[in-house]
Amino acid sequence: MAIDTEKLQEFLARFIADLGATVAAGNVVIGHRLGLYEALAAGPARAEELAARTKTSPRYVAEWLCGRRRAATSNTTRRLTPTR
Repeated sequence: MAIDTEKLQEFLARFIADLGATVAAGNVVIGHRLGLYEALAAGPARAEELAARTKTSPRYVAEWLCGRRRAATSNTTRRLTPTR
């Protein structure tokens, strides 16, 4: 039986997107539990300021912000990719 490489590529693309969404979900939970979303509702902030608002580590807040940015970029890219 021959492998349909086009279907395989489509499956892998969906799998990778779902895997990324799973990782991003953990990031959302962390942000909620630490109060990062609520603190951001007060206004935009750099990692240091957001960490001060939430009494958390600036380094970890910076990592969290990078993760959120990657997730947003990934979702935008995925939405703009034509589907078959």
